[in-house]
Amino acid sequence: MKENMGQRSALLNSKARVLADLHLYAQPDSLLIDTGESPSSHVKEILDRFIITEDVQIQDSSQDLVHLTLQGPRSSQAIKEVLGAQPQDMKQLEQQTIGPSTIIARDRTGQSGYDIILPSLEAEPVWQGFLLHGGDIGLNPVGSQALEILRLEAGYPKYATDVDENTIILEAGFKDAINFNKGCYLGQEVVARATHIGRVNKLLVRLEVETKDPVSARSKLMSDGREAGFITSAAFSPGLGRVASLGYANREFAKEGTKVTVQSGEISLSAVVTKVV
Repeated sequence: MKENMGQRSALLNSKARVLADLHLYAQPDSLLIDTGESPSSHVKEILDRFIITEDVQIQDSSQDLVHLTLQGPRSSQAIKEVLGAQPQDMKQLEQQTIGPSTIIARDRTGQSGYDIILPSLEAEPVWQGFLLHGGDIGLNPVGSQALEILRLEAGYPKYATDVDENTIILEAGFKDAINFNKGCYLGQEVVARATHIGRVNKLLVRLEVETKDPVSARSKLMSDGREAGFITSAAFSPGLGRVASLGYANREFAKEGTKVTVQSGEISLSAVVTKVV
């Protein structure tokens, strides 16, 4: 990676199961690792095992740094007005340093957005600054439920919800996290074999379910009396007027436009695959 650029990555075991979904950012003298939904202490523990003679240290900075995110089509305008930065021309995962803070172009909702990594002591003044000056452009604090709906509308998987240590990386997509030209890494043999010789049996897909009622995780996908997969996460989308969801579809059903039914309790609901992740 070039300095000030980023790369999605994944921490795998020898069977190419995903131990963590990571984003790496190249800084002048270090790599900043966003461990996402995986505890940073867990990621550090795994990486520490591979330090043998290398002159490198891994530090858990979760207590020293705060992670804010601004999402939406006016997020670059908000950062410009509040922080005085010019993020609008940044490529995805590119970063920009403002004092002790790092601004990263990171779209988490399909509507453009940025992450801000800043020292803990700076977090509250920055937060208050956005609240004080962002009202004119419609900036509002949102909770995890709103982000969850937007995530599912965009079809972005979430670690520990849609992907976990039982998931082969190729099942979850993660095309932007795999490099087929780099040197050896844990799980490489399985990735290469499944890509060039065999195949995985299921794929993560985005579905829309014709209901406004909650759909439980692990609800079965059915087609003509056969099991076709299962739901991993779902939420009602007011914008779509139906439930947006992610789930795993058996390979023959993992095609855009495929119609299936979702077995939610005693009720069968119509659904359609809208995207193969």
